[in-house]
Amino acid sequence: LISRCKIILLAIVIAAATTLGAVMARRGQKPTQVSVSSKTQWIKMLLRELTNGEQLDDPGSPQHKALKWLTEEDSFELSTEDTWDALQRYALATFFFATGGHLGDSVGRNWNNTLRFLSAQHVCQWNVNVQYETLSGMTKNHGVSCSVGNTVDAVVIPENNVSRSLPSEIGL
Repeated sequence: LISRCKIILLAIVIAAATTLGAVMARRGQKPTQVSVSSKTQWIKMLLRELTNGEQLDDPGSPQHKALKWLTEEDSFELSTEDTWDALQRYALATFFFATGGHLGDSVGRNWNNTLRFLSAQHVCQWNVNVQYETLSGMTKNHGVSCSVGNTVDAVVIPENNVSRSLPSEIGL
């Protein structure tokens, strides 16, 4: 019952994120390409609207770890045309680090299966081919599931040693 409640809560939060994406798309700003050298600055500019600056600057925080991964280690190609993709990658990476997914976790807890999180693939591929049935009868994979338009609509991680609190970024 608790796992089902967590899944439902997470689905609601991600639905709110979808709404934010639509609002951001209506701002009317024209996308531009960014150079590799300005990738960090562009991403920090995006994230400062979502995350407390102190959290981004604190090396021990999940937010800082996600920012560092996104700007220094992630090989997925992003441009300023990919604002929504960048925000989704950051939110899910923050979730990963905040809930014990990182293998170097000092608490000693790790996810049993990383479900392709932090891979060079699009976030919609951060899952494994183990399916579950939703309350509405649809089938989805364990991990990240997306709707049309590559928008995350669910994150399902049953029995995977997920621990701690959900970060606010998961709700964008």
